[in-house]
Amino acid sequence: MIEQLSYKEMLELRLQLNNRLAAFENDAKEKLNQGIAVKGFVLKAGRKVRKVTNENTLVNALGKYMDYSDIYTAKMVGLPAIEKALKSHKLDGNQIEAMLAPHIDVSLAPSTMVYTGE
Repeated sequence: MIEQLSYKEMLELRLQLNNRLAAFENDAKEKLNQGIAVKGFVLKAGRKVRKVTNENTLVNALGKYMDYSDIYTAKMVGLPAIEKALKSHKLDGNQIEAMLAPHIDVSLAPSTMVYTGE
């Protein structure tokens, strides 16, 4: 039966199935959170999340043992931000391109297939 469906029909079926699965899973999770058993499902404890509550006090405490450069790292901003900053210094597109080109490798990402609906 499924072999006779068009690609468009299979996409529509997948959407319906995904929506039904999401509703089923939401219902199951709600029941589990209420302490109601659901066959085939259990609640798994979430992973531990650690978060600095006060960065300044931590940095002060670490300062006895670590240099500032050991605590913080600097990372170059992305190319769009660099180009924007250069434009704010009144450089035109050709000047920016000439400045950046020797330092940038431009390549294409792998091609992807796109369904056109036909």
